[in-house]
Amino acid sequence: MTSDSAILACGLTAAAVILPGPMLIHRLSTRFSERIDSASPELNQLHGGKAGTPTMGGLLIIAAFCLGLLSLPVSVSGNPHRPVLLLTVCSFGIAGAVDDWIKARTRRRGLAIRTKFLLQLLLAVPTGYAVAMLRLQLAPALTELSAAEFLRIAAETAWCSFVILATCNAVNLTDGLDGLATGVVALISFSMAGVVLINTATLEIAAPLVLLGTACLSFLKFNRFPALLFMGDTGSLAIGALLATLCLLSKQEVALPCCGLALVLETVSVIAQVIWFRRTGERLLKCSPLHNHFVFLRIPEQQIVRKFWLLTAVAGLVTAGFAALI
Repeated sequence: MTSDSAILACGLTAAAVILPGPMLIHRLSTRFSERIDSASPELNQLHGGKAGTPTMGGLLIIAAFCLGLLSLPVSVSGNPHRPVLLLTVCSFGIAGAVDDWIKARTRRRGLAIRTKFLLQLLLAVPTGYAVAMLRLQLAPALTELSAAEFLRIAAETAWCSFVILATCNAVNLTDGLDGLATGVVALISFSMAGVVLINTATLEIAAPLVLLGTACLSFLKFNRFPALLFMGDTGSLAIGALLATLCLLSKQEVALPCCGLALVLETVSVIAQVIWFRRTGERLLKCSPLHNHFVFLRIPEQQIVRKFWLLTAVAGLVTAGFAALI
């Protein structure tokens, strides 16, 4: 694979988001629009202006990434990563679309928490297994395994499944303001591509990371404030799982929470809020995730988003710089 083919794939990915965007917005606006109905009446009031915005725009990101990935040349021996990446982004996208459909077409707030987690788990485990086989460079079907080999595969599968689950939920939690999650994932993707190139000097995983970043960056044309289109769980679950899978395949997943410091803070804020409330009966933050705390402080939405973007950009530069030094 050459850098020229990667650049052409990025151009195709960007075009696949931007060109059909207006048509998709028109079609989704008639059937799948955002309904502001959280558990917080005050948050519903603060976000009231977002009601009616078309959702499920993650379909654009998924389709554009798949098109860009398929346009990349395959080596003579074949690229074993490609089927895993395609299945990951599509399967998690479908899971997210189910949740978005329920929220848009019924009076429910989407899938029940336990049902949603179980669905994610059912997808994450086979994906984690496939990624583990590639990381361990083992054949998908093994007839005879020693106890040590079985434990090694089980441990690797568990770790990969955990990273995928954690990342897709972190992106899902971050997706609460116009352009927030989209911009953050774009910056993380570009930063992780740099880390991969520095540590492995190969485009096999760096190129798909750049494609993901390009798809998200292009989506900002419609998703930046004031958003014309939301990606919904269709997009957040898909790009979160895909980002984790790419980092795992490159064996650079340790750098992911460093580049994705914003995702870590958003996730930790939710966990801390729940633990603190159960122990004290009081709220640690005005509202979680963290970006909602700043919304409750009446900080302008654009300012909050820009600060998160800046934090992600700095974290990515520091991580890539550290990778270059060691």
